[in-house]
Amino acid sequence: MFQFWLGFPGFHVIGDTYNSIALAKNDAHPVFIAYVVEFLYKCFGKHLYYLYLFNLVPFYVGLGFLVCGLYIHFRSKFALLALFPLFIGNIYFQNFIIHESFSLPMLLLCLYSLLLFLILVPLNGNSGELIFKWILCIFLSVLIFFALLWRHNAIFSVYPAFFIICYLLLRGLEGKKFVLWYIVSLFISALLCVGIVIGVPKALVVNKAYPANHMMLHKIAGACVPADDSSCFRAEWYEKGKTWEDVKEVFYKYPLNADPMSLSWISNDVRPFKPNIKLEGLNKEFFKAVLKYPKNFLKLEGDFIKAMWTQSAGWALDPKRIQVPMWNIASPFPENERNVTFSPLREKIYTFLFKYKMPFNHIINVITSSLVMIFSLLLLCIKREKVGNAMIWLYSKIAKILGCDSKGLVFRESSYLKALLVFSFSVGFAGFFSALFIAMFNPIINSRYMSPVTALGVMAFIGFVVCVCEYVRCVREREV
Repeated sequence: MFQFWLGFPGFHVIGDTYNSIALAKNDAHPVFIAYVVEFLYKCFGKHLYYLYLFNLVPFYVGLGFLVCGLYIHFRSKFALLALFPLFIGNIYFQNFIIHESFSLPMLLLCLYSLLLFLILVPLNGNSGELIFKWILCIFLSVLIFFALLWRHNAIFSVYPAFFIICYLLLRGLEGKKFVLWYIVSLFISALLCVGIVIGVPKALVVNKAYPANHMMLHKIAGACVPADDSSCFRAEWYEKGKTWEDVKEVFYKYPLNADPMSLSWISNDVRPFKPNIKLEGLNKEFFKAVLKYPKNFLKLEGDFIKAMWTQSAGWALDPKRIQVPMWNIASPFPENERNVTFSPLREKIYTFLFKYKMPFNHIINVITSSLVMIFSLLLLCIKREKVGNAMIWLYSKIAKILGCDSKGLVFRESSYLKALLVFSFSVGFAGFFSALFIAMFNPIINSRYMSPVTALGVMAFIGFVVCVCEYVRCVREREV
């Protein structure tokens, strides 16, 4: 409630956001959001803060799952430390901004927090627990469905959740039977995700905008321009009066920005290709260019990855920027919802919080996700008894230094440990490969595209810390 009050009704003065709140049914941006907003308009009236709630509700519900799950499992007040995402500037201040790029990370945080809760708190007891478990599973399904459709490339962040979901469903099986059904389940899950990502927007889109055209054209240019080869660009794609020389000029001027290639809002004097139309053979020419000049293409991708991964977190708006006046399209909404307008008290609070924010560079989250993925996989491959014995040996050395008694310790593996390692691997995998594919297949260098990696990096860190705590919990005194 505090953050909702502080940033009400949410900062919305972004062209992408207006596409959703104006109910534009094209695929320039995720069309599903427009239908969700339209449904809310019909049910509860026309208000601007609905998408603001899509930032806040998943975030705080996710934190609730984290704290409750950790406290119920470990019975420790240290579970409150899981609230540390509140102090990460990337997360807290981006939640004031109404945009799908900042809603998706919160949906992901809630999704993976719920999965961790279901691991830590087995609900297999009385009928009340079973009903609650079914409610949580339905909520989990809704989260997955919404997250898949909330951004065009969200599948890279969502699909790895099925690594742990399929494991939890099949862990009663053993040996080859488990391996077989686990692979089959992951394959079916992949088909389901792809079906949702392709099928639902196709059914909902009214006007096609061909949102990937400019990015594909830029990738082709990245491969062909250094070789001065125009053969991969078809004559019918060009704007009237534009030639190969214009393509080279635009690419060298904007080497890491695909927007000037064909977006409609770019001036005709700059844009070399036709906007918002189907460019016949575009995919074919893309693969042709990549195969013809792989070194040039990989260099372009490497430049994008380096620039995207090493960005400082952006989109934390200072008190003046967050109160910019509305655009005309906001006029149908109630007057107090048309833009963020601080009272003196709200401005003082926001200014104080903004002054002491702690933003994370994106490379921190990429490295965190990568390390968690690698270490979790190693721990899954190594017998857990060996790790436990190593911990007992380490305990004995520390106890010897401190002059304490360490005799009688034994490692007893818990039923939670393997599931927690699979969870950590899933989130780490999601974080790393999201960072990779987001960097490789985005049109411009903008920190908002990397925001899902922040949430996934945080969840990967939490998951691995929980694994370590569970290992420690498994080292007990030998029963006499």
